[in-house]
Amino acid sequence: MSNKTGYDLNSLIIIGNVTVCALSIYLYSKIGGNRYVNISTVILLCIFGVENILILLYEKKKRDPFILLLLIITLVFYMGRVVTLLYDPWSRSLALFSFTTDDLNYSLIFIMLSNISIFLGLSMAGGNILYKKKGITNSYPVNPRKIMGILLFVVLVSYCIQFTGDILGRFAGYIMLFVNVNLILLFTFTYLAMNFNKVSNTNRIVFLTLITFFIVGTTLSGSRSALLALACYLLVAVLSVNGKIIFNKKMLLISIIIVPVALFFFISATYIRNVDGRHLARTKQLSILQEVDLIGSKDISLLCRPISGRIGFLDYSTMLIRNQERYSKIINFQYYFESIIDNVLTPGFNVFGTIRVSHAMPYIPSMELVPTREEKMQMGYQSDMPTVYGEYYVLFHGYLALIIFFIFSYTFKKVYLSIRSKDAFLFYLYRALVLFVFYLWLNSFGIDWMMLDLIGIIITVSLFKNFYKMRRRKEPICEVRELVGDTPH
Repeated sequence: MSNKTGYDLNSLIIIGNVTVCALSIYLYSKIGGNRYVNISTVILLCIFGVENILILLYEKKKRDPFILLLLIITLVFYMGRVVTLLYDPWSRSLALFSFTTDDLNYSLIFIMLSNISIFLGLSMAGGNILYKKKGITNSYPVNPRKIMGILLFVVLVSYCIQFTGDILGRFAGYIMLFVNVNLILLFTFTYLAMNFNKVSNTNRIVFLTLITFFIVGTTLSGSRSALLALACYLLVAVLSVNGKIIFNKKMLLISIIIVPVALFFFISATYIRNVDGRHLARTKQLSILQEVDLIGSKDISLLCRPISGRIGFLDYSTMLIRNQERYSKIINFQYYFESIIDNVLTPGFNVFGTIRVSHAMPYIPSMELVPTREEKMQMGYQSDMPTVYGEYYVLFHGYLALIIFFIFSYTFKKVYLSIRSKDAFLFYLYRALVLFVFYLWLNSFGIDWMMLDLIGIIITVSLFKNFYKMRRRKEPICEVRELVGDTPH
């Protein structure tokens, strides 16, 4: 698992697969099955683990960041969900349709086959070729103070949206319509991944402080995804620069410490997410956390259910896969066309009055009529996640989706390998953006939402990329070498 340089992320994911499979076997032997999980589910989970380990052994020889992203998501949000269902058979989504073990097992089989299709697409696109920088000695990174200033701008915009309801807050919200300010974090992490050794300790502390303010502010607003989003941006940035991630003992220890902290932030946000932060002081929001006594709580299920529900991507996939006909009313090309027109291409007015698929999903189980955009504006905000597996199963009528998975993954990898830029930062940024879009694709909230994200990415990159570009000399900025496995040639 380890070598002289540290612990490879690939090896850690292998250990994670073994651990999840072992936990499922142990829990089933101690507790037994339930309405969602039976012995067949445990066997399928172990087969899934073997599949993932074989893919990771391939990735170890022919480095591929797409595979690492795919299998991290699979491990945490799909395989891990089976373990939580064994421990506590509670699911808001699965309870809506009275699902059985057969439904969950069928979905697991489809997801396993889908991952094989995605893997084949990635490997056939050129899995043995990545690119690695030889050095950036012939270029100057921009002044880190400029990067800090942009990051400070993001933090201030986020706080204005979350804690002010006046003109300033509305103006900050208007900025968010056109600029994906969270994407600035990806810019920042890409900059740090390239130039970390050139940034002084003082500047590193400033960066860490600003990021911490962002996490705390986002959590107090009721958002549960702050640390998850940061982890995604950091992972994507480092993979785009290095092609792999090696943890030394210090980094591994810090990562282990961060996990319970992240869980606390997540549970905290769960309890205050219904509080309108723009009309309450932060001290009031903190008092809410004190009243629920998260740390001293002895009710384990109270703490676990928000977490298990949040990682329940498998639940949403099963909802759609086993109710294909019902969800086809909103997951079809005509509905997506109308939603993209209304929610992406015509800001400020409606043509069809169609809400996004993720906003329409909560109305399908109860057979309610899907509200129009005007009606939805008067209701509470709620969005469900179709996931790429459930969405494509419905959209492409079952197993035809496997061909689409192959085509899309092949395309992602080809685009990634075709990126060229004379500027070193833009070279790695564009690669990070492709990885990030791949991550969004796997965690799909619908094609219409994806189109909105893509437009935000295009606008944000156009506006901010020049602030991060390397200062060029007459000499070449960097040399890019082909890399087969870990050996350049």
